[in-house]
Amino acid sequence: MNNIYDFIILGASGFVGKNLVKFLKKKKYKVFSVNRNYGNLAKKKTWEKLPCAKILINLAAQIFSDKKESSKQIKTNLNIAINSLDFCRKNNIKMIFLSTYLYGRVNKFPTNEKSKIVYNNEYGLSKKLSEDLCKFYNKKYKVKILVIRPFNLYGPGQSDKFIIPTLLKQINKKKITILNNNFSRDFLHIKDFVAAIEKLTKIEFNFDTVNLGSGKSYSFKKIIIILEKLLKRKIILNIVNKDKNNHYKTRADIKKIKRLVNWRANISLFDGIKKLIYEYSHRRT
Repeated sequence: MNNIYDFIILGASGFVGKNLVKFLKKKKYKVFSVNRNYGNLAKKKTWEKLPCAKILINLAAQIFSDKKESSKQIKTNLNIAINSLDFCRKNNIKMIFLSTYLYGRVNKFPTNEKSKIVYNNEYGLSKKLSEDLCKFYNKKYKVKILVIRPFNLYGPGQSDKFIIPTLLKQINKKKITILNNNFSRDFLHIKDFVAAIEKLTKIEFNFDTVNLGSGKSYSFKKIIIILEKLLKRKIILNIVNKDKNNHYKTRADIKKIKRLVNWRANISLFDGIKKLIYEYSHRRT
């Protein structure tokens, strides 16, 4: 039993993966990291050399895709989900599966786990179908699974394709260019997120779904006000193309996560952005 890892982390080279591995290793857990160099997780052969562990945390997914190959993204994510479920079934391993925000435009806030499922892109569809697979494997094969639906994560190491990095990479410019300024989102710092994951690994579960967010919603205007306070200057915006698909509000109902592990977010958006401004200001250009 001493030779068994505490965790196998799939997607260890991604934004969430890097932060989670770092956090768990700092806590002295025995972690086996599966990064991009390990092999194609959508193929069965890649799984033959994986060691055993108490819990497999599946963060692996193709997030962005070429519009011409959108079906490839769905197939890849589903194959990763199936292979991870088969691996857990054969080795009697519990699994934590990272899904995504699947509630679309809602009128009732905060949004809880029982809200209607809505998806408007291939990535969302792949996560919804993967969740269905998780339910099936739990019911038919008794695989113990915890599904986590994160809201908007942010923090060090995130791709510049996301909203807060998009703003911060332009902080030294006179004018900040943005595609959309009409939204309100529940932002959660990655350090709070991985701390919640670690707490959830300690509980007993059969099958459950948990929202993970800050429980607060921040408008684009609020983010700009925070930036102006921290930078001590007026920010000039260039709105080049309003994205109609992003005109909605998100706010997580986090009663369940509080009940399960007595967790709450500790890093405010103000403090989180403050730390990121320092990081972006000291990047080598």
